[in-house]
Amino acid sequence: MTVLLESNGLKLVEEQIAGSSSYSTGGNLYTINELSTVLSVINVKNTAGYVAVGYASGSAGTGSNQVNIIVQQVGSASAALTQVPAGTNLSSVTFTVYAIGF
Repeated sequence: MTVLLESNGLKLVEEQIAGSSSYSTGGNLYTINELSTVLSVINVKNTAGYVAVGYASGSAGTGSNQVNIIVQQVGSASAALTQVPAGTNLSSVTFTVYAIGF
């Protein structure tokens, strides 16, 4: 966990997260320990070439410090992105999450 910027009570953090050994349809929840509330996920990078999208998991005012990461892949050169199948082992993938919160 790295705090990249802190201003007016808000923090921009970078957290490295190991992927799940069994991906769940709709994404997996991960905790951002440095924050008590995640307001927004700015970007999610990964080490395996997937397209990963992160969302703050709580609705406004719930105070959740978790993010939901949805992992997608390209099936072929002309295909649209599709979510990786449920049960996919992503434990060898490291996700770098950039999130804002307090």
